Amino acid sequence: MTRRFIFPFLPAIIAFAAFTFSAPAQQIDTTRTGPDIQDEELLENLTGDQEDSQVLDRLEDLAAHPVDLNLADLSTLQTIPGLTPMIAASIIGYREKYGPFTQFGDLARVPGMDRQTLELLQRFGTLSTTETQAPLLGKTTVEFRSRVMQDLETARGYLEGKYPGTKMKQYNRFQLTVGEHFRFGVLTEKDAGEPRLADFFTTFLEVKNVGFADVFVAGDYNVSAGQGIVLWRNSGFSKSVETISSIKRSSSLISPYRSSLENGFFRGAAWEKQFGALQAAAFFSTHTYDARLDSLTGAAGSFDESGLHRTVTERAKEDNVSETLVGAHVSVRITNPWVSGEMGISGYSSTFDREIRPSSPGAFEGTSASAVGLDYNLMVSGTNLFGEWARSHTKAIGGVSGLSTRLFDGFDLSLLYRYFPADFVSLHGYAFGERNGGTRNEEGMYLGLKYRLFRTLTLRGYMDVFRFPGRTYFNPLPASGKDLLVQTDWRFAARTLLTLRYREKVKDDPITIVDPENRRIITNRTQRNLRAEIMYQPARFFRVRSRVEFVRVDWATGLSSESGMLAFLDIRYRPRPDVQVYARVIGFRTDSYESRVYEYENDLRGVFANSALYGSGQHFYILLLWEAFHGMRFSAKYSRLVRDNVRSLRSGYDEIAGDELSRISIQVEFRY
Repeated sequence: MTRRFIFPFLPAIIAFAAFTFSAPAQQIDTTRTGPDIQDEELLENLTGDQEDSQVLDRLEDLAAHPVDLNLADLSTLQTIPGLTPMIAASIIGYREKYGPFTQFGDLARVPGMDRQTLELLQRFGTLSTTETQAPLLGKTTVEFRSRVMQDLETARGYLEGKYPGTKMKQYNRFQLTVGEHFRFGVLTEKDAGEPRLADFFTTFLEVKNVGFADVFVAGDYNVSAGQGIVLWRNSGFSKSVETISSIKRSSSLISPYRSSLENGFFRGAAWEKQFGALQAAAFFSTHTYDARLDSLTGAAGSFDESGLHRTVTERAKEDNVSETLVGAHVSVRITNPWVSGEMGISGYSSTFDREIRPSSPGAFEGTSASAVGLDYNLMVSGTNLFGEWARSHTKAIGGVSGLSTRLFDGFDLSLLYRYFPADFVSLHGYAFGERNGGTRNEEGMYLGLKYRLFRTLTLRGYMDVFRFPGRTYFNPLPASGKDLLVQTDWRFAARTLLTLRYREKVKDDPITIVDPENRRIITNRTQRNLRAEIMYQPARFFRVRSRVEFVRVDWATGLSSESGMLAFLDIRYRPRPDVQVYARVIGFRTDSYESRVYEYENDLRGVFANSALYGSGQHFYILLLWEAFHGMRFSAKYSRLVRDNVRSLRSGYDEIAGDELSRISIQVEFRY
């Protein structure tokens, strides 16, 4: 039904630009008043096209516990997403010379500071005037969040009785904080179709800065050390327009687990303590995983990371494998006029109660695994040198080495080399790479640039060349590729921002040629994306964004070219300080899933929405946030997808008859 596919957005973009040039100057309001949610612009800049919901939990926790810009050292400052090592070093140098910052406006005087970085510091930083010792039992804070999400259409699994649970997806999180030293949390979640109200359950008790420990966590937790080669949470920033800071892993060493993802964390206890220049941490975990078992041998063939327990088949995989793990991390802080930073060593040893026999070549197999690595993060004459190299139980050595530096005023550069042999196995690593987090069977070199030509014009770009030396389950031969991105951000009028982006990715791709033999060959797949976007804010309470994106996919042999297009019009309206309204209308048309286009969406706090749209049709959503009174917040979202010329959406037991899919989400948050 092509009558549903309408593109009113190109004229809108032209109108925005023309109106902006003729409008009087006015500064864009970047203050956050009223209801506050994650910003899809920030998420898109940090994660690219990755679907990483743990990033939300990390950003939310950082906003609730901001970094003290007057006290934080180099490593702590770099936990702020998007903050480059050079700016972090400049902040420390400025406050050592002129004293602590008294207001955020003082940060604008830091050498190299730009508007975008200043906005990040306002969001994730705080300014203390004096260092005081918090009382053991301080103010008690109670937080509660509950949400429900449900598709209005009914999937095949419910109609045929395969899904015994309700269509509603439910989430509840409770947190109790006592002063600055104690925190307790509980989270439960039920996916749509699951019969149990608390199908997933996680809890933690955190103690900070109390005698025996700087951090102690009992229950579920994450360990993030070095550059993610040996130990890292199951989440990390990937290649994106943050071309300098995205390649480096930076996080607190031990943190409680607060996400609803049902894998990628430890369960047990972890301890961390600073002894002068020496930092030590130790942890223990015993955790179960979903896995498919071989009916004859009882061995686990593969892990199931979906977390879904709806059908009989899915429930048969639940908690079939248990891992017991012990580990430690030790680092030393270096401070002298020429070199500052830290160096550390981390390692773990784990044992499984079943033999692991994967079908994917090069994946972990056996009953025990271990890894030990050396990491470093040093500032040398204004250049940040960082990396981590490790040896796994397979005796293979892999790791990353990188640097970030400012060549001259306004021009930053980053380099990263990564090497993970095909036999390198890192069960709990999550390193930077083409397959972000896939810390094995990859070698690559990344170059990132950022150049601020003028106060209103910034150029960014990266080139990444990579190869996969070993075969995989999907790729029977070694493969290689390259990835190029160039973006310009131009604030050509005081209240208007124009963004232009070009991306080209070339990668070896296995395809099946349609002939009597159904031959499978490796060929080059080239994808080019071109994006134009305008953000316009005519008043403090109203903002408009409009985007057009084109995609083209070519194969060197075997298949014909494909193309796609997406356009959207997005508004943010704040009629009063306690109410915000977000709305977006999207039109899209692609030849197939191969030429799909992505669009990040604003959503309820804690919900990650990065939609892949393909075929042709329209997508619409409206999001309402209301801060009813101090400490109580309500939010609701309605979305509707319409696809042209299809009889059903999705596949398998998730299949929905018809060409429409609607969803409603409601959330209530309480803080006292």
